[in-house]
Amino acid sequence: MGNKPIQRWAARIFGVVYRKPLFNFIQTCPCAANLLVKRARIEGFVVADYRPRYHEAQAHIGAWIDQGKIKYKIDERTGFENLPATFNCLFTGEHDGRMLLKLTDDDGFD
Repeated sequence: MGNKPIQRWAARIFGVVYRKPLFNFIQTCPCAANLLVKRARIEGFVVADYRPRYHEAQAHIGAWIDQGKIKYKIDERTGFENLPATFNCLFTGEHDGRMLLKLTDDDGFD
């Protein structure tokens, strides 16, 4: 019976690290040993679990953006010829904020 609390705690960790074995988690996370010793609890949530409340969240977040409580950046690039470089920026981190590629009339799209 003494192992049951540890087993429940380890199961919580497994869920957080996407079912990787616990020893892999310990090796990849610098704070893992401290988490184990102090029996820390790590929690999160899956956004899809709250799908029925999406419109409620959209209203609140929209209001916060309008009030300036949430700020966001848009990294806008122009021209179809910049598509490959813009796409690669998604993987290299060479962008600041949400990426948009704006197509113009010169690009031949109606």
